[in-house]
Amino acid sequence: MDLCPSATKIVFLTGVKPLWAIVPRDIRKLVHLVKKENSQMRKLCGELETWAGRLNSDIEAVLKEVPVVFNYGDHPVTFKTANGKAMINATNMARCFDVQPAEWLHKASTKRFRHSLVNEGKSVSLDEQVITNRGTAGGTWMQEELAVEYARELSPEFSIWCNERIGDLMTHGAVSLHEAPSAHHPRGEQSDAPAENFPVPKTFEEALLLAANQQKQLAESRHKVEFYNRFIEDRDWFKTTTIADELQVTPSMLNRFLEDEGIIRKEKGQWVVPGFHSALQCEVPYYWTNAKGKSYKMGGVRRWTQDGREFIIELWNRKHLK
Repeated sequence: MDLCPSATKIVFLTGVKPLWAIVPRDIRKLVHLVKKENSQMRKLCGELETWAGRLNSDIEAVLKEVPVVFNYGDHPVTFKTANGKAMINATNMARCFDVQPAEWLHKASTKRFRHSLVNEGKSVSLDEQVITNRGTAGGTWMQEELAVEYARELSPEFSIWCNERIGDLMTHGAVSLHEAPSAHHPRGEQSDAPAENFPVPKTFEEALLLAANQQKQLAESRHKVEFYNRFIEDRDWFKTTTIADELQVTPSMLNRFLEDEGIIRKEKGQWVVPGFHSALQCEVPYYWTNAKGKSYKMGGVRRWTQDGREFIIELWNRKHLK
């Protein structure tokens, strides 16, 4: 576990004992020492690293097509990427306001806007802008530019929320979320070298004791290991939903708690952090990248810092774990 920090036991199949697993990018750390044994081992490790690299790319490709559900109040709204664009389930959007997307799509002003998107090169065709799936799990999907315009029609606050969720989705789609590198983790300067200060047992008894201690530490921090691997590894900022997941509560419960504690308050339909508590958040810019690879800044959102996350968790535990 010192050589490979992401190592953890995972249940891959129901009813089967947990197996050790690591993220693909950590293959290099795991084989760092073994590959030095001989030329044949170096060749095998090289093949393993190449395979892991392809596997990581395959995983990222699959994730691009996986729908992501965000909650607007009590209403789920589904986002996904398709053909290099973010898509939003307009049927979900309309349900938030008890209307139908077809009503807006048939307006003359909407049709003019859709043609403008094609003329300006924002869309390839009208057919690409709106996709309708039939069946029990069906719905109407809109391309991001059209969906944001529809959200603006429904509610200004909802439009802002949709823009922020598209920014969140950018980390998995053809567009990308560019985070400002921190002083502690500048981009491109993370070392792949394994940690060298790990205990090496000299006797069988020491090995058993070390294994027992590591197992105890793993059991005590299992929920933290799982959370870090899934959500916050190498992160400098955190969403409220992420912190709520760690505390195993809903985002609305956490927001109500923070409001009662005077940490946040609602202004114009949005949660804000007033006063000195604002230092617990940072501004995270996001950029839209067009098909030619040129990036444009599309504003920014406020997110909790590492200190902010720790403050919230400590405050929650202090109030609820007495």
